[in-house]
Amino acid sequence: MAATGPNHVVDVARDSTANEEDNDFRPLGLVNVRTPSPYADQQATLAFDDSNAASNRIGIRVTLNTYAFKSDSANDFIILRYNIKNLNSDSIKGLYAGLFLDWDIGVNGQNNIASYDSTYDLGYAYNVARTPKTYTGCALLTGGQTNYTAIDNASATNGLY
Repeated sequence: MAATGPNHVVDVARDSTANEEDNDFRPLGLVNVRTPSPYADQQATLAFDDSNAASNRIGIRVTLNTYAFKSDSANDFIILRYNIKNLNSDSIKGLYAGLFLDWDIGVNGQNNIASYDSTYDLGYAYNVARTPKTYTGCALLTGGQTNYTAIDNASATNGLY
């Protein structure tokens, strides 16, 4: 997702009803998977833009590269690298980029807990009913300011459903 303000957001997360998926981003072709690639044991590349956002369009094209590895020390994570290009003739002021992650670990997400580790700038989730525990997470590797919010769908005050 990307935004220049609270009322100017493009995404493919949930719409304002929380029942449908937004489709502001349009794929610019098929996913290109290379096994191996010069950088990883497997690399996938996809480009998309926000042209489906109509009047809410920011004017960006995003290229996503994913990198996966086989070695024992690196086979339990994937690196996502985003390149965001301004398609406008003017600069974009106050652009924010983010990820909406709906993990649903296990059969569904009812037993999922989400938290944030400020020491590692790591947002993570796990299923409390699952043994052994499966953890998922996301961290910004390049430095910079991070913000993290977890939504508790079981909560009447902080859920989306």
